[in-house]
Amino acid sequence: MALKGQKGEKFFAPTSQGERFFAPTPYFLPMTPETHFLTPEESAQVDAALLSSPEKFLTRLTISSLRLLTKIAADEGVAIADLTPEQIIAWFERDSKNRREQGIDAAVLKW
Repeated sequence: MALKGQKGEKFFAPTSQGERFFAPTPYFLPMTPETHFLTPEESAQVDAALLSSPEKFLTRLTISSLRLLTKIAADEGVAIADLTPEQIIAWFERDSKNRREQGIDAAVLKW
């Protein structure tokens, strides 16, 4: 199940035991070719996988993280394997500054 929402909304997500846990809505990026962190097709593939709900969530997170790390590495001019925690933090700081100073459209992450 793909979870959808708007900024500030809340959702309940199922656990593998059938229980539900409360979580803030994750950020969603506009679905443009340059910002696809998880396509609807990939989400459907994860849904079809023989995984528990928490495992599906982690799988989606991992795919999205790979896409984001690819973007960060390209911006930093290094291979993903060569990224340092300091470079990742600096990238997030720059993206956050762009969002604050120039608006959400200037940032990569739209939260």
